[in-house]
Amino acid sequence: MLKKFLIGSVAVFALGLALSVSAAYDLGPTTLRVGSTGEYVKTLQMIVGANADGQFGPMTAAAVKAWQASHGLVADGIVGPATKAAMNAGTTGGTTTTPGCPAGALFNSMTGAPCGTTTPGTLQGGAGDIELSSYSTNTEDYVVEGGEENVLGFKVEAVDSDIALTSVKVTLENLLVEPATDLTGSYRLTDYADSVEIYKGSTKVGEVDASDFTKKSADGVTYLNTYYTKSVSLSGVVIEEGDKDAFYVKVVATSNLDSSDVDQNNWEVTVGDIRFQDATGVIMSDTQSESTTFEFTDLSGSGDVELTISKATSSPSAGNVEVSDTGSTSNVKLLDFKLKAEGSDMSFDQMSVVLTASGATTAAMVEELVLKNGSDEIASTDTIGVSGANTTFDLDDIFTIDADSTETFSVYATIKEVDGTDFMDGDSLIASLTDANIAVEDENGDVVIDESGSATGASQYFYSVGAIVTYISESFTAEDAADFIDGTISIKFNVEAFGDNDVVFTEDQFPEIAGEFGYTLAGGTVTDALITSNDLEDDAGTFTITAGGEADFTLSVKFSGTSGFVTLQIDEVDGTTVSNVKTSAH
Repeated sequence: MLKKFLIGSVAVFALGLALSVSAAYDLGPTTLRVGSTGEYVKTLQMIVGANADGQFGPMTAAAVKAWQASHGLVADGIVGPATKAAMNAGTTGGTTTTPGCPAGALFNSMTGAPCGTTTPGTLQGGAGDIELSSYSTNTEDYVVEGGEENVLGFKVEAVDSDIALTSVKVTLENLLVEPATDLTGSYRLTDYADSVEIYKGSTKVGEVDASDFTKKSADGVTYLNTYYTKSVSLSGVVIEEGDKDAFYVKVVATSNLDSSDVDQNNWEVTVGDIRFQDATGVIMSDTQSESTTFEFTDLSGSGDVELTISKATSSPSAGNVEVSDTGSTSNVKLLDFKLKAEGSDMSFDQMSVVLTASGATTAAMVEELVLKNGSDEIASTDTIGVSGANTTFDLDDIFTIDADSTETFSVYATIKEVDGTDFMDGDSLIASLTDANIAVEDENGDVVIDESGSATGASQYFYSVGAIVTYISESFTAEDAADFIDGTISIKFNVEAFGDNDVVFTEDQFPEIAGEFGYTLAGGTVTDALITSNDLEDDAGTFTITAGGEADFTLSVKFSGTSGFVTLQIDEVDGTTVSNVKTSAH
């Protein structure tokens, strides 16, 4: 292991020397901020302990923020009247400071050593050393665009002395970019990262912008083996003798990665050339190093971003829908579905659904489809796909679903008139969609590749005349309580007569009367069946619901010959098909 002495006993003497400051600082008449240059900036840099080069850059801004925070000011990195006044507040009172370490400074502008707690007077021990080792706990292999992750961990052990770390060199190289290949990914660090940070445990102790890294290459001309390197100054890092502390290199990714860069990147990160100071005041550089690889990825490829499609509980059950035989019928709901965005905002401006028709064609039944979000219409189309094909909605505006939230949508149809030829009573439609029917983009404009789920509506049967039958409740009574072999199963239901015709069926339904009232019992043998009503009196055993009227009924079916499940379903009421009234019992 190679170590180099940087500053010896003379530096120890200089670091221990204190002086009295009495003259006010001249910081000029204007506000100083990132981009400012000149002598006033040099004076500022001397106050906060930054490199006095007269250029107000990110490192100077960081030092100013630290100084402001330590003096109870807003740490915004802008040197205006309040900060200038605070900097001059103690200049006439005989305040003592260490040369190169004015109040609030992070690093000594003369030596590069940390100010404050890392001066030799606070370090205990003798001639010291460090040992570097790998550490992978709490590190990640991927950094998502717009995110930040610890990509490299390492431990530093203080040997024979307390140790103050002053800087560490970080090197980054995209291993997948070579001139001999046909790869189009970028080798430029700034195309992937905004900044690099150093943490001691959970405390940030150093930071540098990606743009401040120095680009180098193997031959000094081309981008062959191009890499980026930077010595990152550390603030207030002391490791007590015998301790082995964990450190991390954290990379902050740019918010919008190019897709070609995402496809072709594998970065190697290395730490080395660690500068440190022991209790004797000697500053050394250690050539031990640790490295690993990681990749940048966009949101869509991170595995954390997913669109989920599901059927909403409010979606209509299978049933009969009253439509007209003289004109179209609007606002017929076919489907309610949900879209859940996980991990990112998601946006889309187009979506399609699939209509499956039975009896008639989609063209004969559907005049228009409407897509709604809540009560808001967001798209409509009169270009209807054939049965089983897509019908596409083009939205007027881009619709955005907030990250980790769910939006509910509805598909409504305008149904054409029943003409008795191309479109007849009892014809039906089903609306559905899957992940193939929608392509969404994440908040960075990348297509979300992880989509799952589907939503399929129930059959909606269209009638211009007939009955709407609705399930109310059910009951079951065992004739033999010991073995449940025989019993009575019942369904309570509502019948609404619509159109110009009455709905008529008889009370006694054993055996059932085809074309008048149909039911199916599965799992047992029917021994008797009867329809009763508390709303409507029968006329010589016949119930008549006048057009526009409705009433509640109960179908009770006795059965025998089973000790398992029995299922009772109403299939037909006065010529109208029924599919949504069903019950089971054991």
